[in-house]
Amino acid sequence: MGGLTARLPLVDGAERLGVVAVVSPTLDALLLRRARVLASLLALMITSKRSYKDSFVARTRTEPMELPAELLRAFLPPRTIGTAHVVSTAVLEPAYEIAGDGFDHALTATTLHASSLDSMGHDLASGLATSVTPAACRNARRTGADLPQLVAGSSIPSWSRRAPGSATTRRF
Repeated sequence: MGGLTARLPLVDGAERLGVVAVVSPTLDALLLRRARVLASLLALMITSKRSYKDSFVARTRTEPMELPAELLRAFLPPRTIGTAHVVSTAVLEPAYEIAGDGFDHALTATTLHASSLDSMGHDLASGLATSVTPAACRNARRTGADLPQLVAGSSIPSWSRRAPGSATTRRF
């Protein structure tokens, strides 16, 4: 197949989802504008369906994912968020064995809230603890808790009462 190829990013806000290639005998301003619209529509489709379409997720994996990692990934925010003033990106490695490791980040009109999480162990209990902690942080933020309350843990239920022997470390 001959012609010219334009590669355009698939973007959801600040998060890069992938690349789409458009091949045409010629590339002019009208074709490039239409290709950008196509890339935007594809990004919206991927973003709106990836939470419940297993085929999208399966195509991005290179190996089977452990159950604790699968559980945690279901609750993680997008890897990249941003505005014109700030961008936050988080990556967890090794990607298929994250279990007790996690992150949360969120934007308000004036503040970037970011936290790094590490629960003791790499089993299902640590994955569950790390899944509960960002939910508690989000709930606290959304109900008006400030940073000292989050750090003191007054807004985050004690996971250790529910799962003896587990602990989660939070960095804000």
